[in-house]
Amino acid sequence: MGCAFSSADITGDGMKINIIKELAKGGFSTVLLCQDLHNGDKYAVKKIETHSKEEIDRVMLEVEVHKLLAATPSAIQLVSLIQLDNIFYLVLPFYSLGNVADDLTARKPANNHLPFSEVVTFAIDVCKAVKVLHEKGFAHRDLKPANFLICDGRKGVVLCDFGSVDRIPFEVSSTREHQRMLDAAAEFCSMPYRAPELFTCDTGSIITAAIDLWSLGCCLYALCYFQSPFDAVYEKGNSIALAAQSPDKIDYPKDVP
Repeated sequence: MGCAFSSADITGDGMKINIIKELAKGGFSTVLLCQDLHNGDKYAVKKIETHSKEEIDRVMLEVEVHKLLAATPSAIQLVSLIQLDNIFYLVLPFYSLGNVADDLTARKPANNHLPFSEVVTFAIDVCKAVKVLHEKGFAHRDLKPANFLICDGRKGVVLCDFGSVDRIPFEVSSTREHQRMLDAAAEFCSMPYRAPELFTCDTGSIITAAIDLWSLGCCLYALCYFQSPFDAVYEKGNSIALAAQSPDKIDYPKDVP
């Protein structure tokens, strides 16, 4: 599974791919648009630099989840894994239509809502992938429109980015675990879509698949109204943790087709 890196090319696992450009950069990885030099196919390659055994273990967990979801059409498929020393390259399909978050952002200025049929199709696709993930004993922990990639012809979406996954159920059994879970939530769970229990991680509580169900609700809201029900709170710098305790106060815009 080793590879050699020459010029702008990544070679390994029977593949030789050329880096075209950077698509996105996060705190822990970079996504690159690449092209296979053998057949011209384009891929999205997730580059992850690791600096500890814990970080390597997290990459391996992400790869494990990809394998568990290999038969799930609405989950992004891992094409190949290439490793160069402490750097891992996850070769993934490239979705030229991008992600749902960017699509919603482009639509918002003109108040161009997603057709209801797409709202339903996208939501069902994500729920199918999440259902399998939960059945395998994992929570995604970062469900949001940016992690829903639009399929060709807008015929559906696939769920991506399994770097945030964790095993469930998980009991917060000590003060140490309480702090670890708080840190993990801050690191992996986008605040406007984060479940209330992940803001507190109370000692003695049990973290379950319910955290993803909360996020799915926020995602469904975003599909209808362009953003999470807590985005406005976040943008104002107010406490989402407090706002999430009062879901009855969520505003539902009336100007929706």
